[in-house]
Amino acid sequence: MNANNGVRSLLVVAVGLVVLHASTLWATTTVVVGACKPTLPHYPSITAAVAGVPDGGTIQICSGTYAEQVTINQNLTIIGIASGNGGLPTIVAPAGGLVQNATSYNVPSGFLQNAALAAQIIVASGVAVNISDITLDATNNLLPNCGPVPIGIYFSDSSGTLKNLQFKNHNATCNFSGFAGSMPYPQGDGVFVQSDGSLPAVVAVNNSSFHNVGWMGVHADGTDASISMKSNTVEGPGITYGNGILVEGGAGATTVTSNFETNALYNGAPTGFWGILLNNCVGGSVVNSNVISNSNTGIVAECNGNTIASNTIFASGDDGIQICGSNNVVQRNTINDSGDAGVNLMQGCLSQNNIVSANTVNGACAGVLQGTDASGNTIGPNSLFNVKYLLLSGSSCS
Repeated sequence: MNANNGVRSLLVVAVGLVVLHASTLWATTTVVVGACKPTLPHYPSITAAVAGVPDGGTIQICSGTYAEQVTINQNLTIIGIASGNGGLPTIVAPAGGLVQNATSYNVPSGFLQNAALAAQIIVASGVAVNISDITLDATNNLLPNCGPVPIGIYFSDSSGTLKNLQFKNHNATCNFSGFAGSMPYPQGDGVFVQSDGSLPAVVAVNNSSFHNVGWMGVHADGTDASISMKSNTVEGPGITYGNGILVEGGAGATTVTSNFETNALYNGAPTGFWGILLNNCVGGSVVNSNVISNSNTGIVAECNGNTIASNTIFASGDDGIQICGSNNVVQRNTINDSGDAGVNLMQGCLSQNNIVSANTVNGACAGVLQGTDASGNTIGPNSLFNVKYLLLSGSSCS
């Protein structure tokens, strides 16, 4: 064999090894849970697949019911797939119920500070995970009264995108004396995004549904935590201690748009429950084109520089929109049938330089209620119908 033929033979062998390596890498970075794709490596459970797939891999989950709690420690994409006549997969509580598998960070939040959590999926610190096309159902979680809080997905100093998911029954009992008195307050979050400030936690939630959540459909907490939400539905149980969407503890919400939210209230309690609450947040959020109904208060912004526009809010037991901050823009909202005010620039907040204009309010005690300590705000023109007062100064309307 001459030298040229030898070189050609070595090149052919090298190319073959590269192709074989690439094929092997492809085969091992996409795996399946279940037996619906027999040509790919497959595992009997999601937990086993997470342990077997390398960082950056993809897990496809076949139709079926998976009774497990899963912790993810590497970058992954997880996709549910329909197979045969079966629909998308469902993750449910194990036979013995959900158990505590995390403790929330000790950050100065209002709801889940240093709390015991029982999460169906944990996305661990420092990784990014995208999840789509799956149902998470916490029915029969068997959690004790005021025990660990049921969570659908907990992002702990971690990030990702959630799409086309269904969250059901993240709800457990808890009896204690809260600001609405001594009564049972259900607890539980669909998605809980939390950062202690050491790493960012940035999560987008799109085209997903939340049904019968005890507290929040989506909850962002702590500095460097941030959410965006688009085209989701959030339905509370009608007896809740929380909110449809909550951003607190210095967290942020870049955009909250085109979501439908209902039943964030406690039956018989006049105040204290919100459809969307931006509480002690970083500010600068855009909250637009949402539909919010049957809440004690529709939208609350307790920070600065937010834009709240083109939302439809109706059947609020208290106010349609509450503002506690400055430099917020409240425009082009439709607010019907509020128990107190259509828009309330709240007493005690020293609210300044807010713009409240081009809103339509039909049915309220006050079209716009403004605290006596507010100053420099631009109010009007607004279209106000069937209200007792067009503009009222004070802390409440009666």
